[in-house]
Amino acid sequence: LVVITSDHGEEFWEHGQYGHHQVYDHTLHVPLLVRTPGQVEGVRRSENVELIDLMPSLLSFAGLSIPPSAMGRTLNFGESIQEGGTHHAIAETNWPEAQIGIRQGDVKAMLFPDSNRQPEVYFLAEDAEEFQNLSGQAKGKYFLNQTMNVLQSWETLCKKTRTLYQLSPALRNIRQLSPERLAELRGLGYVSE
Repeated sequence: LVVITSDHGEEFWEHGQYGHHQVYDHTLHVPLLVRTPGQVEGVRRSENVELIDLMPSLLSFAGLSIPPSAMGRTLNFGESIQEGGTHHAIAETNWPEAQIGIRQGDVKAMLFPDSNRQPEVYFLAEDAEEFQNLSGQAKGKYFLNQTMNVLQSWETLCKKTRTLYQLSPALRNIRQLSPERLAELRGLGYVSE
């Protein structure tokens, strides 16, 4: 089994920043290539897949048990699936500001919980570069309302899972880190002054 992927892409000033600190698709859309023994070549899948899906999928493929605390979906790598449009992929970043991206099919909402930035909505089939924010139009408002419910359900599930399995609490913002952890990240080059 061979898997090729990346933890993030890079943005080169397309939306005002350089690096990987936003939830536009320049940062989120990464390759996922999987080669399994005996696999039929050329199987392409069009649905949104999250990196959180890899661990349970790889364990399942290897015939190993999946920990009950795993939150990703189990994918059958050799199966060709057409976009069903029901799965919501959620992405977050927390530096220099918290941003949340929620994508369903080719529609994506972006939220900015710790700033005054207004939500953004993009219909990626017509606007792959995410330059036409349609959050003010009726279809954008409708999707934004849907995503708020999805986000609330996701956050509730995360809190329950953290409590049930005694997992560390999530950080929403880099300013929540201890001085020691912040210094460690700074030393690794993940945080600049």
